[in-house]
Amino acid sequence: DDGTYFVYKCAADSNNSQKSTLVKVKASDINFPGKFYTTEIESCSAMVGTPTFNSSRTYNRVKGLIGYDWHADWEANSSSMSPLHDNITEPIKVFMSATHNSIGNDNQANIKIAKNLLIDLAKADTLYDSIGYYDVKKKPGCYANGDINAPCWYHQYEFARGVFSNYMITALWLRDELNEQELKIVDQYIKKMYKKFLKPIEFQKQEQGFYQMANGGTSILVYASWTNNKKLAAEEINFRFNEMDRLFFNDGYIDNNSFRGVRDQWYHSYGLDIALGYVYIADLWGAEIPKKLHNKLVKASEVANLAITDYETFRSRPFSGDWLGSSNPKDAKKHTHQLAFAIDTLMKIVTGVELEHDTVYLDKRKYHAKDGIDDLIGFNPNCTLEALALEQQSVEDELVAFEAELAVETSDSDPTVSKVIEMIHGDTFIVDIAEPHELAGSNIKLIIRDANTPDATKSCPRQMELGIKVKDIVTQKLADASSIKLKNFRKTSTAVIAQVIVDGKDLGEELIAKGYASNEYGHWKAYFCSSLQAMASGDSNWKYGGTVDVDKAIFWYERAIFLDPDRDQKLVTYDLSELYKMNGDTKKSIDYLKQSAELGYMKAEEALGAAYMNGDGVSKNLAQAKKWLKKAHEHGSDSAEDICGCEF
Repeated sequence: DDGTYFVYKCAADSNNSQKSTLVKVKASDINFPGKFYTTEIESCSAMVGTPTFNSSRTYNRVKGLIGYDWHADWEANSSSMSPLHDNITEPIKVFMSATHNSIGNDNQANIKIAKNLLIDLAKADTLYDSIGYYDVKKKPGCYANGDINAPCWYHQYEFARGVFSNYMITALWLRDELNEQELKIVDQYIKKMYKKFLKPIEFQKQEQGFYQMANGGTSILVYASWTNNKKLAAEEINFRFNEMDRLFFNDGYIDNNSFRGVRDQWYHSYGLDIALGYVYIADLWGAEIPKKLHNKLVKASEVANLAITDYETFRSRPFSGDWLGSSNPKDAKKHTHQLAFAIDTLMKIVTGVELEHDTVYLDKRKYHAKDGIDDLIGFNPNCTLEALALEQQSVEDELVAFEAELAVETSDSDPTVSKVIEMIHGDTFIVDIAEPHELAGSNIKLIIRDANTPDATKSCPRQMELGIKVKDIVTQKLADASSIKLKNFRKTSTAVIAQVIVDGKDLGEELIAKGYASNEYGHWKAYFCSSLQAMASGDSNWKYGGTVDVDKAIFWYERAIFLDPDRDQKLVTYDLSELYKMNGDTKKSIDYLKQSAELGYMKAEEALGAAYMNGDGVSKNLAQAKKWLKKAHEHGSDSAEDICGCEF
């Protein structure tokens, strides 16, 4: 969220202009990569679990953005302190993520869905009726007269501009899929929207602060790429570098962002994330990053860490400029901004600084990482080539440490597998066990203890695919082994169940660590094959298992939806709303509550009506409260009238 309305001034204004001391980027330096942040979109592990067009809910969420009346939504639900923009920002993130997955996985059917949605959004002139730049200048600023509940017209403009910017990025990704007529439709829409929302802010100074899409700079770069305008890209980068040099102080603090009252840490990391994203794109496109600016970004990264490790020292820095925000402790956000879900990756790539451990941020960001795309910057930093290289190095380092941890002491008295006769599954094989030992014999069925691999012989296709892969991996590992020992064994009437030690390392633990096995019975059927089994796993971690594990329950319920998106989901979405509420994620809780209520679940209708009545997670809205409480009453609620204080 961006809680302030800022005034733009022309870069040529003599009262505000400053002589550039930074290196100039030339048009000849620019090389557009074609897909904004990369030359080719590939399948990316960081996108696993993010929206795809395999789900009808994904399609319907994006379809709901077509021609959406954002002005009416903003007018009814937003204030300076609390701009509620999920009805436009969430669908565009879903659209970007599902499109990225479609292209990365070369899913032609889903690419066609994405292309058609792109065209329909353009045909409907989506968001064009939102307030434009020139009109917003005529309106009062945010927090007018110090009122945190005052309307903020800049929000309506800014979020429409941001959603359009991410539309342009998605258009870049899909451009090669468009025929001549389709390209014309999308191109006309982009140029029309740019003229209203972005052309007026080309090379305009923003008095204070560094916010969404680099104060519009990233958006201008996207348009330059779409129109193949290298001159515009170079001019924008030169201008934005100078703006960043002005707004980022030498000690790493950011003008306005770092001084937002009880949300200063939150907004500092927000601005830093956006700056790092912009610099990454500029560097990728051929711009040389000025050393002075790079040093400021290093300092700003260190300040982000200071806010985590010593909050009071971070806040003690004096500031003589103006800031607008809250000093009420109830409004505090004492953590790194959760929407910047890959700021740690950007910090490593751009500045070499590692983000300190921020427990609250790490807990909150895992839900936003499921969005797939950081819409503040227009891409997922964890899908960049640099991130993949860092990930590979991290994997190699972890593997060395992991192999040391897997080491298990064995002795000559431990039973020894002398021959592997047949592989059945990755965790089950027929062996000979050498003399002298009580287990010695031929054609013995051996099962790895507490490590269940996917079925390789009879199951649903996706489980068998992984099961066969794991079986082949274990087959090769056993064939290459110089020693196979058994520990902690138990003999049954049909098999020996034991800890299998291959060349001094625990095979079961290694398979679990690599995601090839689970220590939970029934895991793979629930994960790959059965929505009902996934639901049962969710229930066992919340309703019926004795011990409550909220994160596991959420995982399995969302997995159930993924496996069968067309089944009746009114109960599971209500359960997910309750679980996310327990986890403190109000946004996700309300999102699932709305889904459940829209599907006609009485408890959800009642809870959503109460939320609107009390302003719990949503802005107070009596009309919405009565609407949902009336529905709940019609579906049998005994409490709806009491909550409403009215009769239906």
